[in-house]
Amino acid sequence: MNKYITAGDVLDRLKEINGFKKDSELAILLGVTSSSLGNWRNRDALNYHIVISKCVELGLDLNWLLLGKSSNSEQENEIPNINAKIKRILADKDQVIQNQKDQIINLQQQLIDCMRNK
Repeated sequence: MNKYITAGDVLDRLKEINGFKKDSELAILLGVTSSSLGNWRNRDALNYHIVISKCVELGLDLNWLLLGKSSNSEQENEIPNINAKIKRILADKDQVIQNQKDQIINLQQQLIDCMRNK
């Protein structure tokens, strides 16, 4: 008997493989709002473009994600590598944000200096 795979099943697998406890963590990874993720669960419908693109980027087994059956028996051994990739992505995002904040502060200081020199 085939079990119907829900959007929630797919989202739960994504959370599991990424070591997330909360939907909000998964939403950040996917680049969507928490409310969008909640809507996906409630409507039992995913934005497959977003989900599959992220899985391909992270090298996840789509058979396991979508069907619950791994095409790669070493999937469990890949989880630490995937977690490391995710941490790098999030760290890169944090670094970009910090660089942008630094640029804003620099531009503000330049503006103040220009105003003083007038």
